[in-house]
Amino acid sequence: MSRTRFSIALKSASISIAVALLLMTGASADTSYKVDSFIESRGLGPAGTLIADKTGNIYGVTENGGTSGDGLAFELSRDVSGKLTYSVLYNFAGNADGQNPGAGLVLDHNGDLYGTTPLGGNPNGNSGIAYELTPAGDGQWTETVLYTFCPEAACLDGASPKSSLIFDGAGNLYGTTYSGGASNAGVVFELSPTTMGPWTEKVLYSFTVQAIGLAPQAGLIFDSFGDLYGTDPAGGTGKRCPGGCGFVYELTPSSDGEWQETTTYNFTGGGDGGTPFGGLISDSHGNLYGTTSEGEGKTYGTVFQLSLGGNGQWTETTLHTFVNTDGSGPRDAVALDRFGNIYGTTPLGGNARSCRDGCGTVFMLAPEGSGQYSETTLHYFTGSRGGYDGAAPLSGVLIDHGAIYGTTPFGGVLGEGVLFRLKTSADSR
Repeated sequence: MSRTRFSIALKSASISIAVALLLMTGASADTSYKVDSFIESRGLGPAGTLIADKTGNIYGVTENGGTSGDGLAFELSRDVSGKLTYSVLYNFAGNADGQNPGAGLVLDHNGDLYGTTPLGGNPNGNSGIAYELTPAGDGQWTETVLYTFCPEAACLDGASPKSSLIFDGAGNLYGTTYSGGASNAGVVFELSPTTMGPWTEKVLYSFTVQAIGLAPQAGLIFDSFGDLYGTDPAGGTGKRCPGGCGFVYELTPSSDGEWQETTTYNFTGGGDGGTPFGGLISDSHGNLYGTTSEGEGKTYGTVFQLSLGGNGQWTETTLHTFVNTDGSGPRDAVALDRFGNIYGTTPLGGNARSCRDGCGTVFMLAPEGSGQYSETTLHYFTGSRGGYDGAAPLSGVLIDHGAIYGTTPFGGVLGEGVLFRLKTSADSR
């Protein structure tokens, strides 16, 4: 399949924003905001957090659009001057090769890309796949289906993966599914390569609670001991949310090859927030960071930290509570820079009138010492009627080459989503 190339057309004029601490500078700076609108041939509804390779090339997916309307994978390749050029790597056909990819990609050391789709695969189950994209060396990429979920009616292996994947040191892949498993509430799975053909799957844990249609949607992270951590937006002991306010869990491998699940923290739906849709990240000290989409008495959400004490117990600290004017309802993981600043998006809130509940924001939390953080709104999205900058970012952001990159599934020239960049005014690229 040919890699159709497009040059990024920066459709929007620059918007100056005062930022207290931006990326690598540590001092106030103006930023300009630039976007590239997706059109049908280039995908529709970009989804998942972008990733970058060592040379600064950026990769992502769209849920829809492309040649078959079933989504695509794309690359933004960076030349020596820093200019980014857009190319389609693979168009999903909606059949055995998968359909509507909604999660970000992961790279291996050879430069191959891996991801999941929640639909496609087995025509009887239509329950999604895990796939690999490999460059062929002639400007084309080929797809290999690593695993097709729900080969049998019971779907005990899981179904509809909506999460990105992660690698362990041996080359195995790990992720979650939205449904399937012993209680049809989703699973945590491991995929292991074989010498030939599809990979083998092992269910590490089947969730036992599925409330109001919510099940695991976020990916996983490893700690330094090989334990896995993730979030579930429903269930748990919190009583202020219908079906529970969600929880953070840990999976620990045992010597017999089985994994033991432990609930690390139960959200109460009060000041600590509730309904964590997004995944987790960790810092060099082993602290975990994430977001919740709800908060006490409101639905504005929080950014939280979990710290492991000497007694083996985890302590939750709410780093920021959104108040709607600065954003509302974050749905994905946050990102950390080397100074400890935290970055993320909210799909709602802000100051735009073109969206009923606000068009969303990009935010930064800067550490002030003694565990306190100050919040700065880096950008208020204006929506398709108010500008071409996009609306309702559902995914997190990528920090790369001194700029912040992300996507919105709505807004833009045709209302089909944008790729955006926040950059320092000193960076003219």
